[in-house]
Amino acid sequence: MRECFLKGFGKCSAGLSREHYISRTVLEALGPHGGVNIGGLPWLPPNTFHGVGLQSLVAKILCDKHNSGLSEHDDVAGAAFRMLNAVDKDPTSLVPLTTVGGPHFERWFLKIVCGLSAAGAFRDNVVLDEWKALLYGGQWPDGWGLYVPALPGAHMLAQELSIETRVHPTTRTILAVSFRLAGVHFHLLLGKPDDPAAWGHHRPRGLIFNTPSGERRLELRWPHRTEQAVVYTKIGVSGESPPQWAGWNHP
Repeated sequence: MRECFLKGFGKCSAGLSREHYISRTVLEALGPHGGVNIGGLPWLPPNTFHGVGLQSLVAKILCDKHNSGLSEHDDVAGAAFRMLNAVDKDPTSLVPLTTVGGPHFERWFLKIVCGLSAAGAFRDNVVLDEWKALLYGGQWPDGWGLYVPALPGAHMLAQELSIETRVHPTTRTILAVSFRLAGVHFHLLLGKPDDPAAWGHHRPRGLIFNTPSGERRLELRWPHRTEQAVVYTKIGVSGESPPQWAGWNHP
C-alpha cells in the first residue's frame, strides 16, 4: 500500500505512518510481553497459531494525520477490551460499570476491516469508498453497523481477538464481519440484513456479565436511547483453551 487508504476523505499529511492494522492498544492487552499468537491470515498455514512480535503487525496504510484522527476509536476499543478481559481473569479489579462511546466502538470494528483490507489480509485487498465514508464520520445506512448476539447458555471467555468475514457467494464482497473480542461475540454488518434479529441486538445499550463478584457492565453510549442489553455468564477456568481452538496447533 503506497498511499493512505483514506486519501480523498479529508486532507492527507505528507508522511505515511507504520500503523498497527489491529490496534496497538488491543494487541498490548493480548500480548503484554511484546508478542502475540495469530492464525488465519492468508500467509499462515491453516489451523495453526504463529508467534509474532507486535511490531510485525504494522503496514504503511494511513498518513500521520488520518492515523491520529482515528486514535479515539482505538482508545475506546482498548478500554472495552481491557474490561472484557478482566471480567474473565480478575473481576474484583473492575468497577461495576465501564462506559465507552458506542459510535467510536462501532467504527473501531470498521477500522480493523479497512486496515486488514489495505494491508492485504483479505482476499481482494480493497477498501470500499462507502467504508471510508463511514469511517470518516458518514451516516450509516439503515440496518448496517454493530450487532451483539444474545447467545444461549454459559460461555467461556478467553484472551483472544477472532475475525471472520462473511462474503457474498457471487461477488465475494464482504457483507459482514464477525468478531470475538475476549471471547465476546460481535457482528459488524456492511449491508442491510434480511433478518436483523438473526444477528442479535442492533447497537445495544451494553453487556452485563454475571461473575462471582457480582454484576459487571460494559455500557455503550449511543446518540439514541435503547434499553437492550446482552447478558453473559462465563464457564471454564482462566487459561483454559476455549472450544473454538480445538484442532489448532499451538507454538
